[in-house]
Amino acid sequence: MDLVEAHVYFGYTYYKWGQNWATAYAEMQNDFKTHYGVPGLLAKAIPLMIRKDVWGQAVCQGMGRHAPEDVLLLMDQDLEAISTLLGDKPFLFGDRPYEVDASVFGILDTILYHKGAVPQLEVLVRKKYPNLVEYTDRIRATYFGAGYQPKAAVQKAAPAAATTHPGKKEE
Repeated sequence: MDLVEAHVYFGYTYYKWGQNWATAYAEMQNDFKTHYGVPGLLAKAIPLMIRKDVWGQAVCQGMGRHAPEDVLLLMDQDLEAISTLLGDKPFLFGDRPYEVDASVFGILDTILYHKGAVPQLEVLVRKKYPNLVEYTDRIRATYFGAGYQPKAAVQKAAPAAATTHPGKKEE
């Protein structure tokens, strides 16, 4: 999971909340107003408060202190490692999912499909790691159904049967 958290998650955070902030900010303001009914001034303030916290985490973790090209390189190295580990298996450790699959899916799905995502990262994953795209799509279809849309999926999501570790027996 460290591969996902150390560089991929915080790299995504770096780009969304730093490099691509103007786009993300406009989309969040709109979402707070239209989807959650938050009044205008508050809809402008909430994303700024979130950004302060999230960007602070990225700086404390270290990723927020790198140049954009270094962040992309670190992410690419970790995505390559995840892609190699996955190979042509359905899940990272074989034929069934584990908790780590949920973590990897979460960030890959965000990079590939969520609005406000980061175009540079989506292009990187789609061009260099087709097995990660297939993996993400397979998990989407299996656990959320065809035509999954993030906001609608909250009510339709079925519980996934995942175990904690490939070597740990279920109780």
